[in-house]
Amino acid sequence: MPAKIKSKNYIFSLIVMIVLMFLFYRSFYWQNNEIGKRKILEIFIIIFGIVVVPVIAVTVTKINDMIGRFLEGFITATNYLRKNIKKVALFAGIFIFLLVLSAGIEVIIDKFIYHTEFNILRYYIVAAFNAVVYVLCVARKSIASKPEIAFFVIVIIMGITFIKVTPPIVGVSWDDEIHYERTLSIANIFNGISYSSDNKMMDEYGDNIYARVGYDRQSRNDYLNKLDKMYENRKIDNYTLPSFSVSYISYIPAAIGIILARGAGLSYLHIFEMGKLFNLLLYACLFYFAIKKIKYGKYFVAVFGMLPLLVFLASSYSYDSWITAFSVLGFSYLMASIQETDVKKCTNDMIWGSVFIAVGCIVKQVYFPLIFTAVFVALYNYKEYADKKKYIIKIVAIVALFTLFLLASFVIPILLANETATDTRGGADVNAISQIKYVLSNPLIYVKSLLSFFKSYLAIENMSYLTLFGYAGNGEYWAITVVTLIIVAFLDRNSEYRNYKLIRFAGVIMSFGAIVLVASALYAAFTPVGATTVAGCSPRYIVPILLPVLYLIAPDGVDIKFNKKMLFIIPILIFSVVILNSLNMLCATCYITG
Repeated sequence: MPAKIKSKNYIFSLIVMIVLMFLFYRSFYWQNNEIGKRKILEIFIIIFGIVVVPVIAVTVTKINDMIGRFLEGFITATNYLRKNIKKVALFAGIFIFLLVLSAGIEVIIDKFIYHTEFNILRYYIVAAFNAVVYVLCVARKSIASKPEIAFFVIVIIMGITFIKVTPPIVGVSWDDEIHYERTLSIANIFNGISYSSDNKMMDEYGDNIYARVGYDRQSRNDYLNKLDKMYENRKIDNYTLPSFSVSYISYIPAAIGIILARGAGLSYLHIFEMGKLFNLLLYACLFYFAIKKIKYGKYFVAVFGMLPLLVFLASSYSYDSWITAFSVLGFSYLMASIQETDVKKCTNDMIWGSVFIAVGCIVKQVYFPLIFTAVFVALYNYKEYADKKKYIIKIVAIVALFTLFLLASFVIPILLANETATDTRGGADVNAISQIKYVLSNPLIYVKSLLSFFKSYLAIENMSYLTLFGYAGNGEYWAITVVTLIIVAFLDRNSEYRNYKLIRFAGVIMSFGAIVLVASALYAAFTPVGATTVAGCSPRYIVPILLPVLYLIAPDGVDIKFNKKMLFIIPILIFSVVILNSLNMLCATCYITG
């Protein structure tokens, strides 16, 4: 690579790292001026980030190439803006007009329907819908070749709407007080303090759920003012170092968002929202690359990524979106390897597919059977290789290594101590070790209980969870959501028939095996000993296996006669309406009236 290009990449990396390290430095609040271990660590990180990281960025070929492609894209975009300034100004003007129009629509809606006053939450909802329609109109020509771009923009719009409309406190999504606490444990580790405002919100989350704090304007403003005042006054509590586990990796994106927001001097509200936004950005990026990678079924992957439940979780403090997004990315790579003609790319896709699924399973290791799909993909592809035996051994070894790691990180805590395996929220009769002994002593009774539980758990009428928004409540039109998803899954297929029955069968079995392990884990850790059902097994745990199952059971050889782009545009509009209508019903309508 020419030295001139490498120099540009280095300067770009250096500028980025200086900005990031400046925000990193400003994010810390120190109670005293003593030089301790944490301050030394902070200084080391800043020096490493400014001095070493830019050098590594241009030394490692793949990273350097990525920076080069980004700069080339940026230069191309800049040149386009310069040459088409009138066109860009027109698009920007139309967007601003839509924002103003949205305000007018909200005034009309209030005057003729609600008869209250201007509702800022409903304005966000109206503006989001207009923005989605606008994006689909602008991107209509590029959707066929690059649907991932339109998806990325739209899912960010919908996610930000979730962040702005739902109450900006914990107690909205499932267990978000736990996920927020773990996120803060990473964000606060560098200076070893804990803000009283955060602790207050986490301690009071149960009462806030019951009292519906934050849903009406008065309680939202009053509560946020208290938190913001505590934060501005730097009220500090003692920081307790948590027992970190491998699952904490999923909280790093949100923690980075919080650190950068603190460094930028944002308010408590915007710091809280920034953590959610970074979680959303990771989700959007992973789905972007999944849609881009897979050759057939791009629209289906995009529509799946827009499921109301998934966008809600991606816009919350939760690790569910981590599991789903990484598993979908890994599955896309595995399917791409089947659709790939280049042998080297095929092998790389299978390896990366296994890696991404394993990374997703880190936070909930019981989904590890999904990795075994890679073995059956390898068996399907092996005929293309000269040294078939070496190739199969390589793939099996990689899958086995990831599986052993995931199993070890899941089983070892159970074997080491009873309290680490038992979820005390399940009640006094819950004991993981005793439950495991009961299952081993009565395997047939347990299988019968499990099958009875799955009869209702996996029933299609139970799929109302796709429009369930945690403690905010149940959204509407779940049946329309399910039907739309299934239609796209069966129509967005390769027009040529491909015979990979073994992969289809094995993938579905592995997915079912993952759900069996999910239920079994909760039976052990959350269900009273000897119970005939499974407690605490939320239907949302089905979501990570939903895409591979639908993708694998839908047959190829479908040749549709209408414009295939409609499989993207119409479902995205439907899901947007479902999401925004639910947000209006569950949050916006009670914001003014209480």
